[in-house]
Amino acid sequence: MDIELAKRYFLIGFVVFFSLIAILFGVYLLLFTPTLYLKLLSALFLLLAVIAFFFNTMGSIYFYKSYLYRNYKITPLERFPSVAVVVASYNEEPETVEQTINSLKALDYPREKISYYLLDDSTKPEIVRELSAFCKKEGVALQHRDNRRGFKGGALNEFLKGAKEEFIAIFDADEMLAEPSFLRETLCQFREGDIAYVQTSKRYARGSLFANTVDSTHAFFSNFVQPSRAHQENALFAGSCGVLRTSIVKKLGGFDDCVVEDAAFSLKADISGYRGVYIPKVYALGAPIENFTGFAAQQWRYNFGNTQLIGKYLANFTKLPARKHMDYITLIFGLHYLSAVFIIFALLTVLMAFADVSTAQMMVEKLLVPLSIKFQLEILSALSIVTMLLAALIIAKVYFNSFTIGFIAYFLNFGVAFVRAKAAVAALLNSRADFLVIKRNGTRGMPFLKALRLSAVETTFAVLLLAAAAVLFVNSDISSAFWISWYGLLFSSPLFFAYFTG
Repeated sequence: MDIELAKRYFLIGFVVFFSLIAILFGVYLLLFTPTLYLKLLSALFLLLAVIAFFFNTMGSIYFYKSYLYRNYKITPLERFPSVAVVVASYNEEPETVEQTINSLKALDYPREKISYYLLDDSTKPEIVRELSAFCKKEGVALQHRDNRRGFKGGALNEFLKGAKEEFIAIFDADEMLAEPSFLRETLCQFREGDIAYVQTSKRYARGSLFANTVDSTHAFFSNFVQPSRAHQENALFAGSCGVLRTSIVKKLGGFDDCVVEDAAFSLKADISGYRGVYIPKVYALGAPIENFTGFAAQQWRYNFGNTQLIGKYLANFTKLPARKHMDYITLIFGLHYLSAVFIIFALLTVLMAFADVSTAQMMVEKLLVPLSIKFQLEILSALSIVTMLLAALIIAKVYFNSFTIGFIAYFLNFGVAFVRAKAAVAALLNSRADFLVIKRNGTRGMPFLKALRLSAVETTFAVLLLAAAAVLFVNSDISSAFWISWYGLLFSSPLFFAYFTG
């Protein structure tokens, strides 16, 4: 058997096995807990286990199907269509934007067939002036807006009004070209007229250990989710490092007023019968995300935008074939799952630890089961924590050759749980999409008090968990105190991430 395939079978088996064990354990507890209070706790644990099983199974499917993806072939171009190379920016450092555009001028493509555009929504006068001078000097067409209506999608819609090129290649302001053959190898994928876009792998340049860990969290999407979706012609447009067919974008009415305009456009193209192609190759690298606030801001945007997609998805539910629904449910609700399940599991662990188990003890004795119901609930909680940690460590070691990256990634997921949850609530309440906007530049940490203010909700939650653990420890409930302390440590991670990385 192929070694790579064997690795995937092992990891899939590991995750699915422990997910099933959690469900069976939850069913058992629900059946044999005698009090209403404990039955409610067991029912909630079972519900979380079922939800986790769904998303873990989808992850396993992506993990396997990505191995099968071969639905693209790079061939020489028969002709050279006109291309608009577009860079979108918003209050980025002018030097970064200029370096990006200069790197894109190294594209291996007939110069007369390329036009360069900068779509700048910057609000700082000094940035606007410097970028304007740069564009004038370098022959780059500049589109500047005084408002951010529609965010990046709005800027692209404004550009589309006058776009005459056949294709539009989009890059973010900090994505440096790494492979000059980008246009030749993406444009040759537009063989059929129903292909709306070609997306390539989005990754970040190497940086600190923290930055490399952030990159590894995105690598799962680029390396496994995208190829798997592309295997059934359901690849996502990811907003940059991709090329769109101008005529189809215009026909579909451009981009939606949504902070994840890329995913929204993918959905719109899909329900209209158009396809996307994915090339699992890195052609450009974004600037490394060196601080926690940058990562948190990114996760805020993703979950805010994914929540906005719920209505669009439900309104078009019947227009999608059944095989694609699982992909969209995973896309739209995946981050919601990661945030809600982590927070609720921690709360349930506390409720379980303070449960009155005297009646349960009597039931256990009657059934001759050697362990108390409460202790079995603790085992279920511990199983969840340990399984997630082991999965993160094993995947990181197998694919990134680093247990350390897996360990940090495990803490990062808990660290942004409340950020994701707050973003979802903000979107449901139709609050400002830029509620949390934090620059990701810089590598230094921040003053402790500032980090504390930034992580106030998470730190408060962590302190309450640690206080509960202290009470349990004083009352000699060592096992409960240990697991609740572990949750407290996990949810205090935003404070330390922000303090040490910024």
